[in-house]
Amino acid sequence: MSGEYLNQYVTTCKYCGRQIVMTLTNDGWKPCDPVLTRFIPAGGPETFVTHEGKLCRGKRDSNGQYGYRKHYNTCRRNRYGTA
Repeated sequence: MSGEYLNQYVTTCKYCGRQIVMTLTNDGWKPCDPVLTRFIPAGGPETFVTHEGKLCRGKRDSNGQYGYRKHYNTCRRNRYGTA
């Protein structure tokens, strides 16, 4: 479900080749996975972008709020050191 935010565009990650959504946040443009994810902003291991364009740490939870997970969390380059 990309396109939820007015300030975003779809492109391809230059490291792993997956489709990503560049989303404008309060801290500049951030690459995100193109699927909305439910999360709880509780200082968890992943970074999410909220509907307000704020970055927050949290953990995935089926009862949480919706947001985009930063692509850094899932990019193969970051997991294995190479694309």
